[in-house]
Amino acid sequence: MNYYQSAGVLILGSRFRRLSEDFLLAVNNVYQQLNIGFEAGWFPAFYLLDHYKAISIKQLSEAMGSSHPAASQLVTALKKHGLVASVQHPDDARSQQISLTDKGKHLLKKVKPVWQAIQSVVERQTFSLEMAVLPMLSSLEENLTPKALTQQIINQLKHG
Repeated sequence: MNYYQSAGVLILGSRFRRLSEDFLLAVNNVYQQLNIGFEAGWFPAFYLLDHYKAISIKQLSEAMGSSHPAASQLVTALKKHGLVASVQHPDDARSQQISLTDKGKHLLKKVKPVWQAIQSVVERQTFSLEMAVLPMLSSLEENLTPKALTQQIINQLKHG
């Protein structure tokens, strides 16, 4: 039995990280083999901008479930590649609205068929394994938040 499997839930985070890293590596390999200058880590911003056309960094960080600095770093990287531009938010002078540039829109057209292929392959894989992967992940995300998990472990230690 694999070390990861034998450790059970104690190594859950490491297994998810490994799965995520392997998935992102495969996706980046696809982009590279197709000569598409896109990185898997850019997906959240492109996906949201495809749907909303313009968003603030705060909206991006909330949608990604990440910190504001992490979302800001992503936007900075996309700006350096000329893929997004920012303008002052019309309703809040302290906030910037991010949108795709023409170069970003052109790249979006190239990556959308890849996203459809990824979705098709992964859905086929998870269906053939008769797994409800997405509902299970949603449940884990809801029940294993850092605050909730920390409190549950402390309670378990205190009360047995």
